[in-house]
Amino acid sequence: MSHNPRADVARTFESFRSVLRLIAHTTGLNTATCEQTADDVTALAQEGFLKAVDILLLDEAGHKLCAASFAVSEEASGRTHLPGDNIWPHTPRGQLVTVITYSSIWMELPPEEKQQFKNTLKTTWNPTHLDTDHSSMDEVGARLYGSNRYGLQQRVYIADPGSYDEDEDEDEDDHYDDDEDEEE
Repeated sequence: MSHNPRADVARTFESFRSVLRLIAHTTGLNTATCEQTADDVTALAQEGFLKAVDILLLDEAGHKLCAASFAVSEEASGRTHLPGDNIWPHTPRGQLVTVITYSSIWMELPPEEKQQFKNTLKTTWNPTHLDTDHSSMDEVGARLYGSNRYGLQQRVYIADPGSYDEDEDEDEDDHYDDDEDEEE
């Protein structure tokens, strides 16, 4: 019996979808668009174009309150966990942002192939300077989601309210965020 790697990716990213739904619900943010975001992230992963995805909760001033980082692994092993540590504070004037980091496979694609794939996505992903290094935050949980050897390692972080970074910019060409909260 052969296994289908795309099916493994889809099964694994159902856990991501569940986490995103719960975070959107508890924060009161982006509940209308979380399915589109999850669809895009899954499509990117199925093609091997995704290296990592981060979900960031920002307060009204733009400080990170919580973050969930998901790293893709094609050599995962271990027990799959149930989702946890994803009930985040209700933040009505905050922002919930999903940041994707493209894989080297994506970075090597010709521009016309990138554009063709982008045209299939439900959300527009724009370059971002949001910080996906959460080392200044406290790690409060880790989970592994997977199917066969494909896996997604989740780490959850919360900020100490007195330790907001003054400079949260990161200049990375492979980081892109969903633009639903961009002001024109």
